[in-house]
Amino acid sequence: MAYRFKLDEGIEVGVRRIAAGEIERATSSLAAADGDRVTAIHEARKSMKRIRALLRLVRPALGEAAFQRQNAYFRDTSALLAHTRDTQILLETVTKLDARFEDAPHASLKRLYAEIAAAHAAPEVATEQAARDEAIRRLEAGRARVARLTLSDDSFAAIGEGLSASYRKARRAFARAYEKPDDEAIHDWRKGVQQHWRHMALLGRAWPELTDARHNAARRLSQILGDDHDLHVLRLRLETWTGASLGARERRTVVRLVQRRQAELRVLARPYGERLFADSPRHLAGRFAVYWSSAKALRDVRAAAQVESGTPEEPSAAPTAKEPGRRVAGRRRIG
Repeated sequence: MAYRFKLDEGIEVGVRRIAAGEIERATSSLAAADGDRVTAIHEARKSMKRIRALLRLVRPALGEAAFQRQNAYFRDTSALLAHTRDTQILLETVTKLDARFEDAPHASLKRLYAEIAAAHAAPEVATEQAARDEAIRRLEAGRARVARLTLSDDSFAAIGEGLSASYRKARRAFARAYEKPDDEAIHDWRKGVQQHWRHMALLGRAWPELTDARHNAARRLSQILGDDHDLHVLRLRLETWTGASLGARERRTVVRLVQRRQAELRVLARPYGERLFADSPRHLAGRFAVYWSSAKALRDVRAAAQVESGTPEEPSAAPTAKEPGRRVAGRRRIG
């Protein structure tokens, strides 16, 4: 099922439909994980992030207690699968760091990659399978949970307040990230950006060309900030490193390289943020309320014109909910 609301359905029905579709997608990914388990787990976790973004969008209409229960349920379900994906991200981060700089300590990075890979080459298969089975069980139970979701309002107002609140939080996090650009502030901003680009996907039918542009800009910004966060995780790993492959001097050299790349990414991220968060939350939510009602009116006009002329109206495109890929960039693969 498409990860976006339909113009011809109530918001409450749309929430249930979209959430059920993501549960189905996540369950199918995990059930077929015997092949590429890393990709399957990653896809399942993305579906659960999409469910949580959906819940946050309708949070005021859902009610705080219900939001907290459902959000925690899918957050904890996703956490069961975190270990496998976190290891893969570490390996990808080392590879991208090596590819980015000509003057990188390539031999040190190659040894680091090999040691991380070796440490996780033989996971506890039974433990991982048990976690996957438990995640599937929880997802199956989650079907009934989302089927019972009720909202206090079935109009666009059920979305507008949540859109404004989520955008406001992300906008404030953007300001803090450059007032005090530490790792925690950047990570908080990243979470807000991720919410916003998923919200643009959900509202794709409001004005496809505009939402597509915001969706793509926020998705790109999320990738940039995601790379920054992955480097932060790698730096923490290096600062507590117990492996035998790297000496203290080599670790410090790699940490300096991590910090250098983070500085580049933060310079790149800022203009994306300035453009994406130029509106006030009140103005953004108000404009989207107009876009939504106009889109519904335009649908009705087109339908009436089609009846009069007998000529089908060409459907408008809407942005897809494609997740940002965490591809390994660069010239070489380590290991």
